[in-house]
Amino acid sequence: MRRFSEELFREELFLYEVMDESMIRICGCKEEMSSLYIPETIAGLPVVQIGDYAFKDMTILAEVFLPSGITYLGDHAFYGCQNLTSVSAFDGIRYVGDGVFKGCDKLCKVFFTFSSSHSLFKGTFIVDGIFPFKAPLTISSRF
Repeated sequence: MRRFSEELFREELFLYEVMDESMIRICGCKEEMSSLYIPETIAGLPVVQIGDYAFKDMTILAEVFLPSGITYLGDHAFYGCQNLTSVSAFDGIRYVGDGVFKGCDKLCKVFFTFSSSHSLFKGTFIVDGIFPFKAPLTISSRF
């Protein structure tokens, strides 16, 4: 198991909103980075959602690691992240929005562990009826 420095999980890097006074939705990031590690908690509350367009056009972003508490990836969450090559998400994802990886032409590795009730929408990997990725894409999942 890969261990990460606490520095990678700095709460102050993220724009977020508190939902129902009990959980966090990430709405964006205050600075660009090549590796994005979403924390499991912010301000003592669990991070459960990545909002619509949260990381739109983060041009240097290459890899994303989502914690097990994330259940929802909003529409176009990583739209236009043209250098994104790898996404890892574990255990809890039940909803993946439309066009989550649209414009991520270099994406070649995706690992999701889905719950039995997951919902993948048409635009997640297919955009306008075509497979938009230039690089060969490996999608791994475990049910």
